[in-house]
Amino acid sequence: MAAKLLRRGALVRYADPHVPSLTIHEGEPVPPIELTASELAANDLVVITTRHDAVDWGLYASTPRWCSTLEECALQGRSGWHTL
Repeated sequence: MAAKLLRRGALVRYADPHVPSLTIHEGEPVPPIELTASELAANDLVVITTRHDAVDWGLYASTPRWCSTLEECALQGRSGWHTL
């Protein structure tokens, strides 16, 4: 998913407590971010692909646009959740 977004010109960053570094799309490194409410709010779109218990899901309340590949996230009753 990240590689497709990069090919379309998107600025892609990631937050994953289990992945210290990420390189995709012809060897291009993807910079990690600290998962904070202000960091999430600064993005045009946040895509959630993996559920981790170490993530504070309440942080996503400040994110204006988000989508998820996780059905359980869509069931949390929050407007703005879109399941892919």
